[in-house]
Amino acid sequence: MSIQDLIDAGADLTNPNDGSLSLSYLSLTSLYGLQNAPNKHLIQKINLDNNLLNYIPFHTFNNLRALEELHLNNNQIDAIPSDAFNNLSNNFIVSIDSNTFKNLKKIRSLFLNNNMIERITDVNTFKKTFLSTIVLGDNPIESILGNLFDNHKCPQLLILSIKNNRLNDTEKKELKMILSARLIDRHLTL
Repeated sequence: MSIQDLIDAGADLTNPNDGSLSLSYLSLTSLYGLQNAPNKHLIQKINLDNNLLNYIPFHTFNNLRALEELHLNNNQIDAIPSDAFNNLSNNFIVSIDSNTFKNLKKIRSLFLNNNMIERITDVNTFKKTFLSTIVLGDNPIESILGNLFDNHKCPQLLILSIKNNRLNDTEKKELKMILSARLIDRHLTL
């Protein structure tokens, strides 16, 4: 069963009061039709827990501009293409929970620019990922832990952009010192 099947059957999927799309416990096997969800521009939260999903298609979550929260627990997901979450830019993401990206082994690039992220202070946010590119530019970032991107936590990192932020000069200098040994200056944008 897909989301499109639910839409075609006339199911009322979106709660306009809180911007949520609750699709848990529906035995969904496909996310086809998500882009056709009613009021998709208002969707802030999608709950896809406890379904039979095994794959996240390319660009599934693109153009869901208000999306702040996504739940995919207890599915059978065995493949996530590298660009499935690639375009999370221009949303209103304020925080990133610890270990959010931990099990996303195929994702190599993460673009979270133009959001509302103020701080990333949990050292495990990017731990054990295979991200080679992280773009966090144009966020009001005020605090970021320097060791967040060290070799043990984010060993594949080659490009990091945190331009146009609110980091003070001391934090920028600390980040640059920690990362300059790993990243060529042109690939580190503060």
